[in-house]
Amino acid sequence: MADQLQTRLGKIAQDLDVGREVEGVTVRELLSWFGAKKRGYWIVQEIREALVGTGLKTVPDFDAVWIDAMVTFLRVKTGQDPDTSLPATYPDIPTPNH
Repeated sequence: MADQLQTRLGKIAQDLDVGREVEGVTVRELLSWFGAKKRGYWIVQEIREALVGTGLKTVPDFDAVWIDAMVTFLRVKTGQDPDTSLPATYPDIPTPNH
């Protein structure tokens, strides 16, 4: 199952890399790819690791929406936090002089 899953996520990543549109899935369907029906701690961690491993994230975050909500896949750019799309390191923010 792990090989099929990596192949599926890898295909999604490749499609996004070449500009192909990738269909969204429900959270329920995404969970089924991992052999799960609910979002317990371990399954959420496993999904996150698989997404990070293939350079993907879901929008909205699969763990923050209703189980039958649609999520889409996006590529995470190098140096970005996959959960927020913000840079992993933040530049210093200038403060006004008083």
